Amino acid sequence: MTGGIMLRRSCVFVFLSFLPLQPLTLHSQPPITRCLWKYFTGPAQVQSPAVGPDGTIYIGSGRYNETLPSDGLFAVKPGGTQQWTLTLGMTVHSSVALDQEGNLYFIAGDANKPDSMGAALYSLDASGNLRWKLDSIGWMAPIPNTGFTPAIATDGTIYVCGRFSLFAVRRDGTVRWKHDFPLFDNIFGSGERHTAGNHRSAPTIASDGTVYVNTMRGGHEGGEQVEGGVYAFDSLGNVKWRTYDMGGTAAPVIGGDGTIYSAIGGYGVVTDTSNAPRLLAIRPDGTRKWAVETQLWCEASPSIGADGTLYIGTTHHPLDVPGWFHAISPEGQIKWTYDTAPDVKNDSASQVNPPDIYDSPVIDANGLIYFGNEAGRFYAMNPDGTVAWLDLVTSQKYGSPAIANDGTIYIPSDTKVDFDHYALIALQGGGGGLADSPWPKFRQNNANTGQAPVSAPTAVVRRTAPLHGIELFPNYPDPFNPTTHIRFQISDFRYLKLGVYDLLGRAVAMLVNSVEGPGTYTVEFDGSHLASGMYLCRLSAGDFTQVRKLCLLR
Repeated sequence: MTGGIMLRRSCVFVFLSFLPLQPLTLHSQPPITRCLWKYFTGPAQVQSPAVGPDGTIYIGSGRYNETLPSDGLFAVKPGGTQQWTLTLGMTVHSSVALDQEGNLYFIAGDANKPDSMGAALYSLDASGNLRWKLDSIGWMAPIPNTGFTPAIATDGTIYVCGRFSLFAVRRDGTVRWKHDFPLFDNIFGSGERHTAGNHRSAPTIASDGTVYVNTMRGGHEGGEQVEGGVYAFDSLGNVKWRTYDMGGTAAPVIGGDGTIYSAIGGYGVVTDTSNAPRLLAIRPDGTRKWAVETQLWCEASPSIGADGTLYIGTTHHPLDVPGWFHAISPEGQIKWTYDTAPDVKNDSASQVNPPDIYDSPVIDANGLIYFGNEAGRFYAMNPDGTVAWLDLVTSQKYGSPAIANDGTIYIPSDTKVDFDHYALIALQGGGGGLADSPWPKFRQNNANTGQAPVSAPTAVVRRTAPLHGIELFPNYPDPFNPTTHIRFQISDFRYLKLGVYDLLGRAVAMLVNSVEGPGTYTVEFDGSHLASGMYLCRLSAGDFTQVRKLCLLR
């Protein structure tokens, strides 16, 4: 018994082909052709999946306006069978985030009491056992529900937004600091006044440790307006800068040069022409780089391709048309726009309620961009804006897709896909894992950490010598604290990448990313910002890759 909540293991039944047939529903697109398997979770929608280093998929479930007995956590094996489940009896309001030890972090609370402070931050181990629980985080029912997904820094600090505040939480579950956001008065139909928190995004962590949070303008029926915008915090909780604009509920993302990209928009119709829907590019010092008007609201974060192109979907507010999908250059020019309206022209429900694109796209190693919409269309787009393939799968609204290392695409369902059951759906993708880009998916990586790859280049000392190949030598000293030397050699001019990664495959330092000539090179790596543990050093040049283990001991 923890905090008055009984945590227990429960069984989830996977329904097989002997189920009775359902009435046939006709669609303008063909039925699923790429489906590998479905994992049913019961009558509660599925949040964005996290994928562990062993391929295990972790998903939370729940409804934002009701609490169901099946609400909880699910660990699913790569083949679609159950590993374990944990029934909480309350809604999971965020996606799961994983730290480098494989521990899980998420927010859960009573969905029927969103204005209370009852929601808590939970931490489980990889087997589903409760590690700790931080009470009184609270929540404000953002859409998408994944807005409160925690972010995890390389030093293990967990950053999470609750109802009123941004919390910095230590690995043992104690609070380092919190920042209280401005409040506004929410006036209910009864005339009762109630202080409510401003709507805000999940936190995003830059490579230098700066934490960014997007907030949306608040205020209702005579209540005082609270300005929205992006906040930048240092690791001690001090506000470095903030912008003042309409803001939004989508988490900022970070480009390879440190540019912060933040979407203007949020749920509901906003008719403020001075805050036209747009995507902002903000420099690390808080000054605006550019703004692109998207005409329709962007309520999910963009993803970034290997060439820096930003991909983002829109909702139909404030125009009563289906969502669009934009490709935007790093310089702030719209490269192309895909209109989803022709794909739902024969869908009567879509004519009444045009389908939105609420999810963040995911980009694979071959450059294909995947996203879904409310009408159940799931797209694989080529980088030139043409459709590679389109399947009728499931409505996506509150969860974004993920891609495993083998190219399997995992899609969370927002609608019932079999009687009263929601599901995690696995589709055959185009091959390869995530794109090698600054931000290829929701929350940057399959662990959903919201942490940009750490770049810590140091001086390269070159020693000329006759060479006959490429080799990455063992680092010295090893174990080390906090610095070690990494040596490699090449025999001709090559484009090299030398990076250090944690065991989840997340980059913690990019030491070399340039063309180098023949020679032997030594690079000093400083791990003072990292936790103790094993790390991987990877050297790649063309089709050559070599990996060695590093051991940091404090």
